[in-house]
Amino acid sequence: MKAKLLEISICLLMAMLALTCALGPAGTAKAEAEAAFSLSADKFEVSKDDDVIIILTGSGLISLISFEAALQYSEENLEYVGMETLDGAFSFETKKASGGFSVVSANFGYVPALSGSHELVKLKFKVKEAGNAVIELVKVQFMNQDSQSILSWDEGDRITLSFAGSEGGTPEEPGSSGNEQPEATEQPRLPVQPNGPAEEGVVIIAPETAGAGSYVLQLPTAVLNDQDAKASFEIRTDIGTLLIPGGMLANAASGEESIGIRISRGDPSKLPVGVQSAIGHHPVLELDLIVDGQPVAWNNPKAPVTVMIDYALTAAELLNPDKIVVWYVDSQGLTKVVPNGRYDPAAGKLVFKASHSGTYAPAYAEKTFGDLAEAEWARQAVEAMAAREVLQGTAEEAFSPQQPIKRGDFMLILARALELEGLGEAADKPFADVAADAYYAEAVNTARQLGIAQGGGNAFHPQDGITREDAMVLFSRALDAKGIALGGAAAPPEGFADQADFAEYARQSISALAQAGIIEGYDGALHPKQPLTRVQAAVLMYRVLLPH
Repeated sequence: MKAKLLEISICLLMAMLALTCALGPAGTAKAEAEAAFSLSADKFEVSKDDDVIIILTGSGLISLISFEAALQYSEENLEYVGMETLDGAFSFETKKASGGFSVVSANFGYVPALSGSHELVKLKFKVKEAGNAVIELVKVQFMNQDSQSILSWDEGDRITLSFAGSEGGTPEEPGSSGNEQPEATEQPRLPVQPNGPAEEGVVIIAPETAGAGSYVLQLPTAVLNDQDAKASFEIRTDIGTLLIPGGMLANAASGEESIGIRISRGDPSKLPVGVQSAIGHHPVLELDLIVDGQPVAWNNPKAPVTVMIDYALTAAELLNPDKIVVWYVDSQGLTKVVPNGRYDPAAGKLVFKASHSGTYAPAYAEKTFGDLAEAEWARQAVEAMAAREVLQGTAEEAFSPQQPIKRGDFMLILARALELEGLGEAADKPFADVAADAYYAEAVNTARQLGIAQGGGNAFHPQDGITREDAMVLFSRALDAKGIALGGAAAPPEGFADQADFAEYARQSISALAQAGIIEGYDGALHPKQPLTRVQAAVLMYRVLLPH
C-alpha cells in the first residue's frame, strides 16, 4: 500500500507582506514603543575561516506573528552561510542586493504568537578575508496577531567584528545603535520592498521534505480578491514554482481571512491509459484552492498563475522542443491543450500559465503535414501551432500553407492562441453576418466585446479573405486586450518600400509589430493589401507564443 503523501502547510506570507502590497507606505505604522530588535554575536574578535553566529532578538513583543528584517553585511569580508530558525517559525531568505538580504518569518499557525523577549533567528557567517566587518540590522517590519497595519522599527543595530591582530576596530556591544556611527562609515541601506516583482521582493522557498506530496501556501483573501492589488508572490517548492499575482480570485466571495493555494504531485495511474502513454515519465501537477481544508474550484483568465516545473528532455524532444505541450486534464480524463505552455531551454523548465484549478501534465505532440515542403521556412511554426491545436490542417495530411485565410478563421485561431475570454454576456450588437451557430461565432463575438473586431456597417465579412494589414490591426488589438505590451506604437512604420500604401488606421499596429520583430515582410516590402496566408498566420501566432 502506498504511503500517504505528506502535505506541508506553509502558513507564510504574512498579512504583513500582503498589506504592504495593498496599502503601500500609508499602511505602515510605527512600532509600539515596547517593541525593539537587536543583534548579538557569539564572538567579536575573529580570524580567517572562523564561523560567526549572529542572533536576531526581539524584545517587548506583543503576540508577534510575522516579521521581515532587512540586514546589511560586509560582503568583502564575510560569507553568508545560512540560518537556523528559532521558536518553531518557518523562515526564508530573499537576496535583495549585493551585501544585503531580508529574513522573513511567519509562524505556522500551530506555533503560539510570541510575546516578551525571544531569539528569533540565528544567522551563520564565515570570515573569508582579513579586516573589520560590519553586520547591520537596518529595519524590521512586523505584525502582531491583532494588528490592523504593518508595524515598523527602524532604529537600527549593528555588530562590528574585529579581525585578530588588526589595529583599532573596538567591537561594539550588542544593542548599540548603528545611527551612532559616523555617516561616512555606513554602508548603503537596503530598501525594504516586500511587494513588486518576485526578483525584487517576495520569494518564498519551501524546504524540501522527504515524502512531501504537496505544499499549501496560505495567502490573505483580501489581496487575492483585490483585482488592483500590486502583490506578486513567487513560491518555490521541489514540486514546482508558482508566480501568484494579486487579484488572482478577482472579487470571489469568501468569508475566510486566508485561502490556501496548493501545489501537488499528481498520480498518473489515475489518468486514462492514453493520457498516461502520452505523458510517459514526465511529472503530473495539480493546483487547488483550499478553504476549510477542502479543495474548491477557481477560474480567472485575467490573473493566471504562472507555473514552472523542472523538465528533462527526451532524445526526440531535444530535436523538437517546440512540440512539448501542456495538457489540462479534466475530471472525465479529457485533455485540452494549454496554448501558452512551452519549454524554456535557458531555465530547463516547462512554463505555462494556469487560469483555473485542476490537473496539468506535459506531453510531446507530434503533428506534421505532407505539403509543407513549399513552406519549409515556416515548418517549425506550423507544427508547433498544430501541436497546440491553435490551428488545424485542411485535411488529415494537408495544411494548404499558401491558401488565404478567411477573416472568421483568423479570428478563431487568434482567440485560441491568446486564450481570449469574453465578458460573460452576449455581445450587445453581434455582427449581422455572423450566424450564432457558426464555428467561429464565439471567437468573433468575444473579439467584438473586447474591442478587437469593429467591422463596418455592422458586418464582419467572416467568409472573406483578410488582408495582411487588417490581420495586423486585429492582432495588435488582441495583444493590447491581453495586456501584452509591444512598445514602439507611436513611431511611424519604417523600413518597408511600400509604406506609402499602408492604410492610416493600420500604421500604428504595423509599427508596433514590426519593432517587436513579429512581422518582417518580404522582398523589402510589407504587401499590406495582399491576403494573409495560412502559413503567415501560423508564424504570427508562433512568434508571440514561443518567442526565440
